[in-house]
Amino acid sequence: MSCDFVVGFDADDYLISVREGRIDGIERRNLQTMSGTFAIRASRSTWAKHWLDVPPRDYHDIWSMLPKGLARLDGDLLPLMQNLQYVKDVLAIPRGTQTEAP
Repeated sequence: MSCDFVVGFDADDYLISVREGRIDGIERRNLQTMSGTFAIRASRSTWAKHWLDVPPRDYHDIWSMLPKGLARLDGDLLPLMQNLQYVKDVLAIPRGTQTEAP
């Protein structure tokens, strides 16, 4: 996978740059022109629950969060779908860093 994508926490967006399967950089998105191929956004409390050791139902996977309105996607979803497991694994990296959900 080689692309940039956005992960949003409430009003804060972060641009994650991936080159040949390695995270090349993460920076706060300060300008609208700093855009990724696609974006995944959720509230901070949703991400906190997603990152628990054992997330509660509906918070364990982005595909479970979407129909409940806990997360949203936009942009060109083709690279996301082509690299779905990779993106899900990247989003799960902080799992276990939360002691309890807010």
